[in-house]
Amino acid sequence: FFGMADCLFLAVAATLACLAPVGYVAAHEGQLAPLLFLFSPFLYAALTLLSLWKERMDGTWEWRRSCRLPFRAVAALRMLVFGAASAAASVAANLWLWGVQGQEAPLAGMLGVSFSSLFFYAALSLACQRARRLGALFAAPAAWCALGAALAAWEGADAVVLNAPIAVFVLVVGASFALCLWEFGRFAAWPGEGGLRYAFR
Repeated sequence: FFGMADCLFLAVAATLACLAPVGYVAAHEGQLAPLLFLFSPFLYAALTLLSLWKERMDGTWEWRRSCRLPFRAVAALRMLVFGAASAAASVAANLWLWGVQGQEAPLAGMLGVSFSSLFFYAALSLACQRARRLGALFAAPAAWCALGAALAAWEGADAVVLNAPIAVFVLVVGASFALCLWEFGRFAAWPGEGGLRYAFR
């Protein structure tokens, strides 16, 4: 995380700035399920994209790939920390939104949607990054926005999604978390840049 204080600050500031319009829509318009689906991975996406962008702009991307430390293993560990921080922030945001909209929606359903969205987005983002192209970094946000728009167009999304049985949320969150950890492992073990063999070739 050395040299990334500005990235962390900007990501947190952008996330907090989005809370006001999200809270307004939740209180006046409803549509909690699409909002949670789109908003939950926002902090993780901002942290990941800003940190990768800064590494490319500063030239440390190429420098780190020539070190003994496996570059992808370090990057995966950093994104794992980003994911844990985003999960904690998601709990706080859900509690706030639950109070803003009058505690009408089930809190368990809100948390289930948020965690599922966050873990699935993290897995999709890692899978896209293995393409090793700059444009691939924006593939996951674009796909997520398209899925969120489709969910927002579904009028009965809140009634069906948020009121699903607890067992459904446990299965979905567990599956998405397992997929996320599997993608972290694949990303860290991906051959190519970094490592002892590359540095001394």
